[in-house]
Amino acid sequence: MKKRLGILFVVLLLVGSFSTAVIAQKALNPAVQIQKEDKAVKVFVGRPSGPIMQNAYKENRNDVYKELKKETPEKVLDSIIIFKDFVTADQLKDIFNNQSIEAKRIWLAEPGTIGIGDAIVINNDIEGAVNNWTADFQRYCNEGKEKHIELNKNTETMLSATKENRVKVYAVLVSSPISELNTLSNNTVIDFIDLHYDEEAENIGTSKEYKVKYIDVPMRPDGIS
Repeated sequence: MKKRLGILFVVLLLVGSFSTAVIAQKALNPAVQIQKEDKAVKVFVGRPSGPIMQNAYKENRNDVYKELKKETPEKVLDSIIIFKDFVTADQLKDIFNNQSIEAKRIWLAEPGTIGIGDAIVINNDIEGAVNNWTADFQRYCNEGKEKHIELNKNTETMLSATKENRVKVYAVLVSSPISELNTLSNNTVIDFIDLHYDEEAENIGTSKEYKVKYIDVPMRPDGIS
């Protein structure tokens, strides 16, 4: 029980490792790391390595998006959509009514508090994904209480937030042709779009026959990591 709840409330300490194990001194993206033992190139997507890097990171990722949109507009890629503020499922209905853009996963949290959750989205039904995650989380907590397992403070806070509808979405993983993302890029609630693509990582993966893995670690609007 504790292990399952812990998964839901992982604090993204991975971010702290962004500045280490960078594959090349000239790398523009410190989120790219190589792991020789696993024969893998890992690219952490959705947040810069620190507050100072935010603007440069966003500009760099926006340039990547613009370049790919021009060169391979019909190429289908995953990308993570980061919002400027926490949003409700209802606010996202109009954004994801384009069937060419498939919402695959969402990240949720109560603004201003520690603890996150994520949920799979089916048929672009973000509201359904939020409701399913909420029901699952409440069930896990109730099962724990029935077994006399004490919930930690952060879990109790999140449980209260789910009952009072204070949990909101702050990022969505989507899959679509790059050209279709243009309908999202100008939306005022969206901070930036981070594609699952890094040229340096892809080149290293090809030359060394390493698997390129994109790992989503979306930044939160409130700055809590």
